[in-house]
Amino acid sequence: MGYSELVFIPGPGMGHLLSTLDMAKQLIDREDQLSITVLIITLRTGTTIPSLSSHYTSRIRLLELPQPETCVKMNSCTHPMLFMFEFISSYKDRVKDAVTEIFSSSSSVKLAGFVIGMFCTAMIDVANEFGVPSYLFYTAGAAMLGLQFHFQSSISVERRAIVLNYLESESEAPIRTYINPVPVKCLPWIILDNDESSIMFLDHARRFRETKGIMVNTFVELESHTLKALSDDEKIPPIYPVGPILNLGEDQVKKIANALESSGYRFLWSLRQPPPKDKLQLSSEFENLEEVLPEGFLQRSKGIGNVIGWAPQVDILSHPAVGEFVSHCGWNSTLESVHSGVSMETWPLYAEQQSNAFQLVKDLGMAVEIKMDYRKYLITETHQYL
Repeated sequence: MGYSELVFIPGPGMGHLLSTLDMAKQLIDREDQLSITVLIITLRTGTTIPSLSSHYTSRIRLLELPQPETCVKMNSCTHPMLFMFEFISSYKDRVKDAVTEIFSSSSSVKLAGFVIGMFCTAMIDVANEFGVPSYLFYTAGAAMLGLQFHFQSSISVERRAIVLNYLESESEAPIRTYINPVPVKCLPWIILDNDESSIMFLDHARRFRETKGIMVNTFVELESHTLKALSDDEKIPPIYPVGPILNLGEDQVKKIANALESSGYRFLWSLRQPPPKDKLQLSSEFENLEEVLPEGFLQRSKGIGNVIGWAPQVDILSHPAVGEFVSHCGWNSTLESVHSGVSMETWPLYAEQQSNAFQLVKDLGMAVEIKMDYRKYLITETHQYL
């Protein structure tokens, strides 16, 4: 008997890739006659595959796609989300070529379908060319998925322009996938902006409806209300909960450092360097942390705390010494914290972090807020440290 093979296409970024690989592993563990090829779209080439391949079974193959000859450049777009959409779309021919080569070299493997990331709806067109179904793997929470569907179906471009006038008000929006009405100021700016990037973002939700099913990185016990609301909507594809699958300004950095030092508590602080203010680039590691921290802080906190760059967050949160997690409330971090039983303090900055924080604090009662200042944050304007 031959294998059936799925092609996974996650969006760029380690958070999307790692949760996709863990999802692939779950499927492989449950089906002996299944193999999976993960087509990797990266902003930086040559660093991903060697470090990841050894952690997964031979039935999960990782293939890093070469950049297209006319690949969209990060600095050529005025908005990071707009760049993401165009960058991924430019890979359609690379995906088609890779899939053609894989299945022309083996007659015993049958292409069963595509599983695409939440930013990769352009690849539905490629799946259609091969005559196979597409499924969506949504790496954010189910409530955010419902919010995206809500505004895609009910809010026109003209209406979004009106809603923008209420961003500084106390207005609340009733959204079926949330238990409580959501403050308008809590909504991700990408949904309400009256520009091309917002239109394209909501158009993704329209294309979500073209898939045969949506796998969401969540679980019933966490988002029971949300999942029921989505399942009751006949215009949305079947929803499958498959989880849990497991930036600060320079002045803020100094204030946090001073607060940590004054508290006397032991701490671990993951601090990364933001991209240049006038460029759309990825965050990176500091060459010298002393440039952004108060003078002498590293010496005074030695033996009490540690300031590092990127960290294996799952391992850290699972450590018994961790008592509290101050988080910007990305969905992966939220699930990792819930899984590890570590209480959270929410500090949302941008994108869906604000609606995630609202859900954790108000709907689920699982976190304490540090701030609920839901202003419109733009990554490139606030010069955030991640």
